[in-house]
Amino acid sequence: MNSNIASQVKNNLLSAISEIEKQKDQYLIEPGNFFSRKRKISFLDTILFTMLSMNNSLATEIMNYFPEENMPSPSAILQRKSRLQSDAFRDLFYSFTNTIPRTEKFMGYQLVACDGTRLNLPYNPNDPKTFVQNIKNRKGINQMHMTVFYDCLNKIYLDAFMQYGNAINEHEAFCRMVDRYDYDIPTIFIADRGFCSYNDIAHVIHNQGFFLLRAPERTGWRNVIDPNVYAADFFDVDISLTFTKSRKNIWKEKPNVCVIYSNRTYDYVKPNSDESDTIDLRILKIGIGEGKKEMIVTNLPRDSFSASDIKELYNLRWGIETSFRHLKYASELVYIHSKNENLRLQEIFAKLTLFNFASAIVLYSTKNSGDKKKRKYQYLPDFTRVVKACVKYICGKLNNILQYIQHCNVPVRPGRKFERNVTRQVERTLLYR
Repeated sequence: MNSNIASQVKNNLLSAISEIEKQKDQYLIEPGNFFSRKRKISFLDTILFTMLSMNNSLATEIMNYFPEENMPSPSAILQRKSRLQSDAFRDLFYSFTNTIPRTEKFMGYQLVACDGTRLNLPYNPNDPKTFVQNIKNRKGINQMHMTVFYDCLNKIYLDAFMQYGNAINEHEAFCRMVDRYDYDIPTIFIADRGFCSYNDIAHVIHNQGFFLLRAPERTGWRNVIDPNVYAADFFDVDISLTFTKSRKNIWKEKPNVCVIYSNRTYDYVKPNSDESDTIDLRILKIGIGEGKKEMIVTNLPRDSFSASDIKELYNLRWGIETSFRHLKYASELVYIHSKNENLRLQEIFAKLTLFNFASAIVLYSTKNSGDKKKRKYQYLPDFTRVVKACVKYICGKLNNILQYIQHCNVPVRPGRKFERNVTRQVERTLLYR
């Protein structure tokens, strides 16, 4: 296996950090020469230390990262980090991600899943933006909400939108990310029921994109489909909907007109106007096994995508759920090390970058493994072990990471199902690390 592949990924990361360092003045919170003089903690160390910190206390992480003869104090590392805006880590995330080739496609399309997850923060009841108390008479918790775009086939995060625990709006996050997405490659956005709104759909269509959204059954969709068709076990129909914010009688005689009320959002019709916006949709009801059925709303053409293709596409969305588990528990994003807003945003974007680094290494290792043996199961690397290996590889403590990954393979057993174990959210406190 060619170790130059892993070296190229590492060089891309270091080059991206170097480019950020060249523009470091725009990322400083206060002007000054904080990163111009030679110190124990360089700009590169400030970035990498934040990215590679795991689940231990700050003092222990410093001991793991820095050499004994050049070990700074926790106070020193915090002072260095506090000089930088979190935008430096955000821009590093985008810059490094753009260096990862996205070669895996589905019928020529990139598959981008969208979903949100809550991130638990260190306990701080004095922070009204993040402190939430979901259960009465129970101890509250501090949380941020992160909505992401995830490439289902290349298994990397493409974008992230942060919101506070008391101001979550996934529809706003979805629309903002759709509007700033690069549409050079044909893309299908896939999302669950929480994103199936008229405004979300309109943003994708007006950006010349494609979407596949799971729709709740108890919604207004049944009002725009023929009742006899809707009652069937399976259907695949085309409809055209017109949206307006006007209540004048001119719209009463036209079919499938949806009036957007003042408490609803639809960005492509101005308030208090007679404007309208028409979009064409395809709605399907498909079976997903064990007698269960789901309704899918999409704009994918029927001559290119059959109902079975739609079913396969929606099934691929599950990769984003698995990625959240890997991001939180393999990349250790459940262990935020600071109550400060700027510092915790640094950690979040740093961990997204680490996740993409590990995913790129896994993608290249599986493509170039050269393993031709016939096996009962498909084998893939254990992502938790890969992340730990990537931390050592970036630090220079592991030379041939691709050779190591060969020993991390575990079988993928299809058809395994487990009951979801729902537990109450808890924070990982700073005191007991």
